[in-house]
Amino acid sequence: MKAESLPFICTMNISTAKPLVDSIFGKVQAGSVLSYQQPPPPSDCVVIHEDAPPLPSVPLEDYYLNPSEYSFVSTHQEQLHLTSLSVTLSQSHLIEEATRC
Repeated sequence: MKAESLPFICTMNISTAKPLVDSIFGKVQAGSVLSYQQPPPPSDCVVIHEDAPPLPSVPLEDYYLNPSEYSFVSTHQEQLHLTSLSVTLSQSHLIEEATRC
């Protein structure tokens, strides 16, 4: 059969006005189910772009976070819990020395 006389289901309405993209099955019409459900497998090679802009320096110069503008008021129970977590400097040295291994 000639391509012009094939049923619609066989041709998928492919025309020169619609671009073709790669898929596992070769070139398929852009926007078709095969184009987005069966993309070509990714290549294993790494492509280095010579004309890529340099990476920005981190941290960015002249950048700072504004101080937070919220206040947290803890309940009495929460305050007792937070107080129980505090340690002195000498206690922190003893804990650090005991947990080095």
